[in-house]
Amino acid sequence: MNVEKISNYFIQAFPAKKKNEQRLSLAVYRTLALGQPVTIEQLHSTTNLPSKEINHILHSWPGVFFDDNNKVIGFWGISVQEMPHRLKMNDHLSYAWCAWDTLFIPELLNKTVKIESDCPVTGNHIELNVSLIHAESVFDKPIFL
Repeated sequence: MNVEKISNYFIQAFPAKKKNEQRLSLAVYRTLALGQPVTIEQLHSTTNLPSKEINHILHSWPGVFFDDNNKVIGFWGISVQEMPHRLKMNDHLSYAWCAWDTLFIPELLNKTVKIESDCPVTGNHIELNVSLIHAESVFDKPIFL
């Protein structure tokens, strides 16, 4: 598989989101990073989007996981359920689905995050701090509008 095919796959899997969907995505990331399941009401309070719209959007997207009480517990790389990669922000603990997620989620949270993981081969404990990079200094334009 060549780079163009891989790029097209990701573009199709993660199409551009409307402004209200971008706002909702950031709210879900930032609220899950506090280490607790997220209610539709919390997201309504944060985004001012109607609860019915939030519920519909989240249930229509792949990669969004809910508990039995319709609270979001996992969302596009971040989870409140235990996983191998830990995200520590202040006194809050959440988890990343894979090592790659630990590198982009801190930017979305707009925070410096301590990452902890264990090497699957050696078992060695790994820690690093991932700090903010301003998108304008790395890219020609911001990632989120």
